[in-house]
Amino acid sequence: MILLRCLKLYSTLARFSLSRTLNFWADSVLRVVMDVLFYIVSLSFFSVIYLHADNIGGFTRADAMVFVGCFTLIDALFMTFFSVNLWGMSAAINQGQLDYILTKPIPPFFLTLFQRIEFGSLINALMSASILAWALTIHPQPASWLGILLGLSMLPLAVWLYFMIGVAFVLPVFWTHSPGGFLRTFYSVEPLMERPDGIYRKGFGWVFFTLLPFAILASFPARAMVGKLASGDFFYYIFVLIAFTFVVARIWARGLRIYSSASS
Repeated sequence: MILLRCLKLYSTLARFSLSRTLNFWADSVLRVVMDVLFYIVSLSFFSVIYLHADNIGGFTRADAMVFVGCFTLIDALFMTFFSVNLWGMSAAINQGQLDYILTKPIPPFFLTLFQRIEFGSLINALMSASILAWALTIHPQPASWLGILLGLSMLPLAVWLYFMIGVAFVLPVFWTHSPGGFLRTFYSVEPLMERPDGIYRKGFGWVFFTLLPFAILASFPARAMVGKLASGDFFYYIFVLIAFTFVVARIWARGLRIYSSASS
């Protein structure tokens, strides 16, 4: 019953979001232009790097193009469904908007973090998907269709994990009452996702596979698509996803218990 109620509400919120996107279309155009530049820079960066190296972190040049397609698509889907809601989460807590949310017969976590969809970013997602399709087409030795399907199935999981990491950076606002929690820190370190996981496998690199698992977000799906995903990595991916979701849910519940509302 609650699930159906959430889905019905989400469809209504989606319509409002679409209306807002159409009214402020110039903002969407600017997003598209900025992301096109980001895609050009990302592809050019790896193209230049591979002029001087044949293998980086276990990725050949062809592998790296698939990797670029993966992390740009993950980022575009994150920007579409979650990013703007993360920015509003700290305001909801600090300015008392959470008071209003808590009175509704809908799980407050859902209503806080699924309020808006940036439909303009879907254009970016389509461009990223095109990059990924192109990279797989030109790859000399892609994985089997099963491997490609496995990698594609990991992409929405990566978007959710990316989202959970972001929420974990915002939730300290319950205790610190800072304007954005540690969200700026999150956006400062999230470019770690844009580098092959193989470069993080020495020293303290394990941090980026466990505590801050940016290294696995795009690298593991890309490895699956090029036939280089190690045995057990998919299950590790699922484990990290479930663990992060559980921890975030616990911190959220703890935060609600100490939340003192805007009037306190």
